[in-house]
Amino acid sequence: MSDYQWIRRLEPGRVDRRTGCVLFCREPGVRGRCVNADDAALVTTDERGSPVRKIRLVHDVREGTGALRLPPY
Repeated sequence: MSDYQWIRRLEPGRVDRRTGCVLFCREPGVRGRCVNADDAALVTTDERGSPVRKIRLVHDVREGTGALRLPPY
């Protein structure tokens, strides 16, 4: 994994759980940067950032080089 980005939010009705997607590239792009990541890991963490559920990998989350099609949390 060369680079990553977080897209996350609090779980409804909870202040101690954050769920979101970590976008990543399997191969480094130009200058080792991840551009238009097309893979994601769906992760739920506690307040310390430790995963509290099984991490789910999701592929093909981007429409071409544009909009994201993220799975429901």
